[in-house]
Amino acid sequence: GGNAVATLRALGARPTPVGVVGRDEAGTGLIALFRRMGIDTKGIAAERGYGTPTKSRILAGGVHTRRQQIVRIDRGQRHGSLTPEVTARLASRLTRAVSGSEGLLVADYGYGAATPALARGIRPRLTGKPITVDSRARIAEYRQVAGCTPNQEELENAVGLKRAPDDRGVAAAGNELLKRTGNRAVLVTRGAKGMILFTKGAAPFAVPPFGTGEVADVTGAGDTVIATYTRALLAGGTPEESAVLANTAAGIVVMKYGTAT
Repeated sequence: GGNAVATLRALGARPTPVGVVGRDEAGTGLIALFRRMGIDTKGIAAERGYGTPTKSRILAGGVHTRRQQIVRIDRGQRHGSLTPEVTARLASRLTRAVSGSEGLLVADYGYGAATPALARGIRPRLTGKPITVDSRARIAEYRQVAGCTPNQEELENAVGLKRAPDDRGVAAAGNELLKRTGNRAVLVTRGAKGMILFTKGAAPFAVPPFGTGEVADVTGAGDTVIATYTRALLAGGTPEESAVLANTAAGIVVMKYGTAT
């Protein structure tokens, strides 16, 4: 979520993040970083008893070799739901944040702050404005949005595939998710194979991978895709134009080490 916000800011948007952090070093550091970037943090609350989800990646490699990630350590809040009291406060902050906004990006990693129910509840306040979604485990539960950006594994899980499909199977699954959700667009990311955009009444739009192929680190590439796709839509881009820009941005980011914009 923080990476998507940072990317929006780097692309010239004025994001207003809404979410939850813990009263811990990671939460304090994230809010301080946002403030240094000129981002309004009034929508983020430090809740007692909540652990800020934090991921540490351990890389191995020599000085003159490409480093490889060998393990990731996750700390903080477990996947699940927030308490009703915290959820109510979150909904109130979200209502204030969307007043006057041009759209909403939902980054649902399953830690409880971003949920399909919260997105449904805020929809009447965003009439005619795009809602975009990146969700790890429940992309099919977000309906009638401007676009969603599952990777191929998330797509397979969403439509119930038991094994990895070939290109024809990916096309069928993408169209199935589009039909099931009623979304305006489904943009499936496929790593080194690029992306495929699905829109109603049109043939799948394939976007070849961008870049030199010298991938340094894929950390956060999905956040780059949803943030760039959203920013492009808000700037007046078509789904196809927005997909091409998102693909280009992701190709640039994976050539950088760490979580980058």
